[in-house]
Amino acid sequence: MTNQSEWLRSDEQTNALDYLEKAHFFISRLANDEWAWKWVAIALHGALYGFAISALKQGNLDNVLKKPIAKLKKGQKPELISLPEAMKRCQDPSVIGGVRALQLSPDQKRSVKILNEDLRNVFQHFVPGGRSTGMSGAPAVASDCLDMILHLALNTHGAIHLSEEQKHSIRFLASDSKRILGPGQAGG
Repeated sequence: MTNQSEWLRSDEQTNALDYLEKAHFFISRLANDEWAWKWVAIALHGALYGFAISALKQGNLDNVLKKPIAKLKKGQKPELISLPEAMKRCQDPSVIGGVRALQLSPDQKRSVKILNEDLRNVFQHFVPGGRSTGMSGAPAVASDCLDMILHLALNTHGAIHLSEEQKHSIRFLASDSKRILGPGQAGG
């Protein structure tokens, strides 16, 4: 084992960036690893969710909780909102702030639902038994999610906490992932 720190330090941005790096890593292995889509789905979900939480937080933890801290009963732990709720709030200009609001096409809304329910949840919460999951539309879903990640990471309040190097990494990871996913996926 290498001489590593005793502590792993992260925040919502570095955690989301780590998920994006892992998504890119597994996207680069799609051609040779039939299980890579499982990890792409889990990592893209983590990145999208993490950057959505980062965009919404804006210095106020209540913005990303199901119930404000002041309304929690003694001993009750705060709970983060779900990905679908985070995406809903990210589209609301009164919550995220005017021009920073995420504007999703019907296809992008469908992609979030597919990523969350049909891909990530199936892989993350695997119920014993056989299951086949159709993957033919997965490149378009991944591409849509990468576009949303770019907006949330670089065009919202969360971006002020990112270094220029981190912003460059996000741009590269998203662009290169879309290139790997194939024709029609590299734009955006």
